[in-house]
Amino acid sequence: MTEQAAKGVIRRLTVSIVAIVLLTAALTVTTFILVVSTVSTSGHPFSTGSVTLNLNDGKPIVSAGECTFAPGQSMERSFTVENLSTCAVWYKIYFSNVSGEMADAVDVEIRDGDKVLASGKLNDLTEENTAAYEDALDIDGKKTLTVRFHFDETAGDELQNALLSFDFSARATQVPNNPDKKFH
Repeated sequence: MTEQAAKGVIRRLTVSIVAIVLLTAALTVTTFILVVSTVSTSGHPFSTGSVTLNLNDGKPIVSAGECTFAPGQSMERSFTVENLSTCAVWYKIYFSNVSGEMADAVDVEIRDGDKVLASGKLNDLTEENTAAYEDALDIDGKKTLTVRFHFDETAGDELQNALLSFDFSARATQVPNNPDKKFH
């Protein structure tokens, strides 16, 4: 190789090394600027909660054999609903596992004082047919409500000695992020 060719190789090699050093410096500065310009905030925890209701301390509102209805008679019972959840809840009271010939002849009304929360035939006040009540129940909130049963006075003799059985149930869902009172 001639001296002239060797100087050309050295010059190209020097230019390449300088270009690599400049590109590395530019990459380092760009990375530094990116790191310095990135902003973050802390203290954004997410947590889960629980939704739990205490319905009448688990006690039935009507005991077996306690009630013998005749057409036109009514019966009222007070009961409690308590929010044991970690947040305020929307709630509803309903009837499930309804059985017996009297189910179509008993009208029910659930009240909070003078305010009617739900009313209708016992077999119609199911979970699906009962909406959440207007007022939420706050954390540790407890309400005493009243349920009134009325045996239709027009019920015929065919309901003599008839039975009626049901589960008195409650369901709740969280208030936060749930303005439409959706039960999932």
